[in-house]
Amino acid sequence: MTDLNTLENASISFDGKSLIVKTGKMSRTWAWTGFGFLTKFIQSETDTPWGEKYSLYNADWVLPTCEENNPAAEIISYNIEHSDDEGFTSQHIEFKAKINYPTECLSVLFIVWVWPDSPGVRTQLKIKTIDGFSFSNNLHKTENTEDSRRIARLERGYQRSEYLPIDLSNTKRAYFGYYSDTQNRNDCSLDLLLEDSDSHHSSHTRVIEWANAICIENENCGIALLKESHKCVNQRGVDTGTFNCIPGLGLENTGWGILPDQLTEQWQSAWATWCLVYPNSHRARERAFKQFDKTRYPMSKNDIYLQANTWGSSQGYLEHREAANEISVLKEIDVCSELGIDILQIDDGWQGNDYKNWTPDQDRYESNWDKVKQRAAKKNVDLGLWLAAVPPTVEDLLRNAKEGGFKSFKLDFAVLKNRNEIETLINKVREFVKTMNHRVRVNWDLTEVCPRYGFYFAREFGCIYLENRKPVIPRSTTYRPAAVLRDLWQVSKYCNLLKFQGSVQNIDRVDPHYSDAAAYRHDTCLAMTLFSSPLYFCEMKFFSEEAKATIKPLIEVYKDVRSDIVKGITYPIGLKPDGTQWTGFDCMINESKGYLLIFREPWNSEAEGVFPLDQLKNQHVVLSNLMNKKSENILVDTKGEIKFEIDPGAYLFLKYEKT
Repeated sequence: MTDLNTLENASISFDGKSLIVKTGKMSRTWAWTGFGFLTKFIQSETDTPWGEKYSLYNADWVLPTCEENNPAAEIISYNIEHSDDEGFTSQHIEFKAKINYPTECLSVLFIVWVWPDSPGVRTQLKIKTIDGFSFSNNLHKTENTEDSRRIARLERGYQRSEYLPIDLSNTKRAYFGYYSDTQNRNDCSLDLLLEDSDSHHSSHTRVIEWANAICIENENCGIALLKESHKCVNQRGVDTGTFNCIPGLGLENTGWGILPDQLTEQWQSAWATWCLVYPNSHRARERAFKQFDKTRYPMSKNDIYLQANTWGSSQGYLEHREAANEISVLKEIDVCSELGIDILQIDDGWQGNDYKNWTPDQDRYESNWDKVKQRAAKKNVDLGLWLAAVPPTVEDLLRNAKEGGFKSFKLDFAVLKNRNEIETLINKVREFVKTMNHRVRVNWDLTEVCPRYGFYFAREFGCIYLENRKPVIPRSTTYRPAAVLRDLWQVSKYCNLLKFQGSVQNIDRVDPHYSDAAAYRHDTCLAMTLFSSPLYFCEMKFFSEEAKATIKPLIEVYKDVRSDIVKGITYPIGLKPDGTQWTGFDCMINESKGYLLIFREPWNSEAEGVFPLDQLKNQHVVLSNLMNKKSENILVDTKGEIKFEIDPGAYLFLKYEKT
């Protein structure tokens, strides 16, 4: 009989008073207080515990309708089971407790996911109303009383959803967050990642509103909270709240994502939280986030592909859409097959020139999807499809998936302003992917500043379409290779880069008045994206024979090793790209093996690039050039430094193995 309390070296136990979860790398203990679950301490397998003290709070969370401590509660039921969330995450143990708050007429689910060998755990709250619930947000508009002011405060959100009772003295605090609106951040001076830190004595509360995550670090180890939400530095989204460092009390994560007047009789999901622990080093911090990322949003064979898209070469309104017609798409399929591109995604225009119907436009597709589907099958190219996120229905998605045989779907134009809009879209996509037995993937368009999906949300369905990068129009999106490389380099610091699409453009067609793309090579531009999910955001038929001859060998080499790359964790190495640096990526498969992408940018004047790879210190290593098939045995020095020499604008695609 299966022991549902354990999974490999992970475990969960609850005796009615203490809840203890262990991953094999860390543990977390809560006490049931009669008002909710309250964290007592968190501990890695090697370091002293964080916490061990009760706080002034009576639970990790405070209800959306309460300002201070929760009222009395009762556990109605609890369950421990193995789960993979219906195939949307990797196998784990789930603890789920149903808790009622009779005086507030609210019911809460407290959920903990525990994965074997994980550096952290995931917690989440769900909430619904029960008989007798009442809340009106109109009172503060008609009265000037303490009760009306309380309601005005509550309807702004920011109620606590997670809490760690940790000592903040003698710690350094580090924060990071990612920007959306990539449509208007196409410049090496406009970073995609914002990082900050402070180490001064913490005598008063420190509030961080913009960050995706916060890290508290002492001399030995670190502990982090990350909000699994659509928050971005420049777009706070739906009640994504703050991180509050409060001396003598600990660390709070506020913001449920559900305001009191949005509560209903149906369960609604609050934003989840990752709680991670790690040894105190920059590399260990990055590893913890990316390891957890890969566990939370695992890769399947359907996530591994090189894709082209019909939209990105055009300029005018109709030119964009006519690139998605049957005649053009049939030509694109042929070139994709010639080059070895896995998926051709048909973008906006297949449905006509508006967004009223989600069937193929009869002027552009006289035989529905039949000819395109048949040509793609003959040429061994899979198909993808663009749609708006709203209003297409599940039926629209299913009909096109089945009739056209589409495997990847890009959903655009979403504006997620409240919990209902978020739940409606996520539930629709979840139903679609489940009905298709997980054979389809959904890519989320992140290019605008309006509330969309962010960097740490909804990736269980597919990956993030990061940015439009085009040859001419609009000017703000003109393809600039150094900016694309910089964006991917920064994404790789705290995210699984494989879950983000890296854009490639036809540099021969890029406007030289607005870009330095002509200083780069076709294969170098593709190489920049190989540790992400590579995307040619352009029509492949416009590539010259010379360009195709440069691209094709790299595609062949990449496809030979990408199943291995997917097993690894990618780190940024060298200096931040800006057109003048030695820079690149290290994809570590394990402590003995990995892959490198090394770039000497066009305006770099240093003939030799030096890259410290700590995992290779004092080791004999075989370094293999995957493009020219040459290998050499080297002894890496005590600093782990390896030196490279290539021409400006060139790259190296290497494999390393310890001997």
